[in-house]
Amino acid sequence: MKHEDDILQLLKKGDKQGLELLFKKFYRPLVVYACKFVDSESQAEDLVQDVFISFWEGDKFTSVKNYLRAYLYNSVKNKCLNHLRAKPKNIIVGLELYESSIPDMFLDDTQLNKQLADVIKEVDKLPQRTREVFIAVYFYKMSYSEIAEELDISKNTVKTTLSRAMKGLRERLHANSILLFLTFI
Repeated sequence: MKHEDDILQLLKKGDKQGLELLFKKFYRPLVVYACKFVDSESQAEDLVQDVFISFWEGDKFTSVKNYLRAYLYNSVKNKCLNHLRAKPKNIIVGLELYESSIPDMFLDDTQLNKQLADVIKEVDKLPQRTREVFIAVYFYKMSYSEIAEELDISKNTVKTTLSRAMKGLRERLHANSILLFLTFI
């Protein structure tokens, strides 16, 4: 997949392939990121699509010199916050407290890849059954019931195993690395 600078150059030339590449590279991670702010995935998808439409139709890419990733994540965050401002104040107060705990999503590819690689290394170090449960939940998006049935364990064992996996990862890794990993898988 093309690098962010290549995508920006295609967009600035008016090449629609740039928009396709932009969508393929960023759509899913931005939807996951938006889900941290809004109630549903469909709502997050709508907001991210609005950002892409605004980005393309408004020729906003012409003003982006570098840091395309940062621009997009910031645009999605602002779109979500504006969307939520229409809700009752108590939700916004909670969101602002939560927002301060969100990691810096504006890492360059090298930093991002390093953090993701660190998490993968730590996942590989988990005990076999713990790793199986973690991968089933986060990579294959299986439900606890499905995992319990496949591994012939109880649903509570799945929950406990996953909880231990996350606790161990939090102890060995920076919280931002784990959140980034969960965002990009």
